[in-house]
Formats: sequence, structure tokens, C-alpha cells
Amino acid sequence: MQVRKSDSIRNLGKDEWLLASKLGCSLILVCFFATGCAFTRTETKLNLTGTVNAPLKSNPKAGLEVGEITDARSDSEKFVLAHKQNDYGKTTGAYVAKEPVADILRNGLSAALDRNGFFAKPVGYRLTGNLESVEFTALTGVLKSTVESKFTARFELIETKSGRVAWHDTFSGRAKDETAWGTSALVGEVSSKAAEDLISKLLVDRSFREFFEGSTNSQ
Repeated sequence: MQVRKSDSIRNLGKDEWLLASKLGCSLILVCFFATGCAFTRTETKLNLTGTVNAPLKSNPKAGLEVGEITDARSDSEKFVLAHKQNDYGKTTGAYVAKEPVADILRNGLSAALDRNGFFAKPVGYRLTGNLESVEFTALTGVLKSTVESKFTARFELIETKSGRVAWHDTFSGRAKDETAWGTSALVGEVSSKAAEDLISKLLVDRSFREFFEGSTNSQ
């Protein structure tokens, strides 16, 4: 008697299903991180469009300027958004921004602060930052991978007259998406959303905003 293909599939044992699932997950993961050559650096667009909407509720009692945003990562990592990998793990290939990631973050941050009313005269504070990490991970499923980008940065608010650090805090911005096949465009899109989320968390933070609206014990 001829055995139909569907019957054969239904008769697969638990071990066979587990093996097939693992092979499928591995294939999705490798396909995502190894789009193009796994050892090349693929230029990827990091686009901070300034979607953060957190305007000050009143005229700021002190103005703000943005200073340097540094990158704690090594020189070879300063453009990197995500590392590529193959069956053996991470390679020297990567998805990279056209400019240093910290510079793009600074420009996006400045635009968001300006749009939400933080730039005023006289300037009382200077905001600086340190990009501590940029992470990109993929959690594999049977048919798709869930990819996540995470940006972590420490910010300091410095009094312009005294040079004293008036405030500091560390924030992480995250973004996720699902895919069956990775592209540089997807890496750029998810990374951009994570960076925007980082900026948003800074702008809505109550302890940060108190230096510009409402009352604070620091002045």
C-alpha cells in the first residue's frame, strides 16, 4: 500500500520533529544574520525621524544645549548596528551605519529636544551622553525569528556656569519585529525604532524634565 506524504509526516516521532524544528530555527537564524556575505560590512540606514512627542508644558525656566555624545565601544564598533554570523557564530561582518552611531544619535536627540521646546535662552544646562552598548539579537521560532535591537546610554546634565553635574541617569531603548528573512533594511528599521525609544525615555523622564518645568530642589 502506498503511504501518502501527509501520513508520513503525521507518523514522525517526537525526536524527528524536534530535530526538524531545530534545523529550521538554525536556518532562519543563519539566513537572517548572513544576508549577503557573512564577512562583509553592509551599509544600513539608521534614520531617526523625530517621532518623540513630549513638549514642555510651559516656557522652560532654563535653556538646554546638547554637548558631545561619546561611544564607549571600540573604534571598530562605532558604526556597527548588528554583527553577522554563520554556523560557527559571529563573524567580522556587520550591518553598519553610514556615520558613527553616536553622531546620528546626537543629531536625533538634538532635533527631538528642539521640537519639544527644550532649547531656550538663557542656556542653563548642557546635556552630554555616553552610548554604552548597541545590541541586536534574534530569538528563533519554527517559521520566524523575533529580532530585537537595544540601545543603552548614560546621560549627564551639567550646569553651564559651574560645570557641576546636576543630574545623570542611564536609559535603554528597545524595539522588536518578526521576520522569516533578514535584510539590512529591517536591521535599520528596528535599530532606528530602538534609538527613538531611547530618546523618548529621556525626554519623558520626570526627574530630567524638572530642571526645565515645575519645581526642583536642584536649583
